Amino acid sequence: MNAVAISPSRPFRAATVADDNQLVFYHGPPFRFNSASRSHSKFVYDVAFSPDGKSLVSVGADAKVFLYDGKSGESKGALSVDGGHKGSIFAVGWDKSSAKLVTASADQTIKLWDVEANKVVQYLSLFPWHCRLISQNVVLWLRLICSSSTSRNSLHHLLRRSNRLVVSIGHTELPRPFVS
Repeated sequence: MNAVAISPSRPFRAATVADDNQLVFYHGPPFRFNSASRSHSKFVYDVAFSPDGKSLVSVGADAKVFLYDGKSGESKGALSVDGGHKGSIFAVGWDKSSAKLVTASADQTIKLWDVEANKVVQYLSLFPWHCRLISQNVVLWLRLICSSSTSRNSLHHLLRRSNRLVVSIGHTELPRPFVS
């Protein structure tokens, strides 16, 4: 199992993803199997419910982003591949409005998606650091996209309103602006 997500509101639901290319959807509590989806063609790395609980998203090694209904688990299809990632997608996170999500990929980019418009609205290339992204986590807050990489023990902050990038290397260093 690679990731587990639990819906934030009633009716409570749970989803798991793994290397068997499946998203498994549960009703609960107590959580019981409801359905399984094989939307992905390769390993599935992450899954997340939207803050309003209406949607669920999964990402994986096939570089695709799939959306599901948060209550039934039924597939809503994939987000557009135009402007999408070229490598495995390791992580996904929602903004508070449930309208946007952010993905982090082995192609060394972080992308902000408008779910309703079905397109990438902002992206950040991590290439200037020449870091090999072995594993990545990503969180989207109101004004900040935060990504961590285990390859260089670094933390990247993209301030969304100003497009200012701040990078921290290691756990004892203060964040500093990136200048290209």
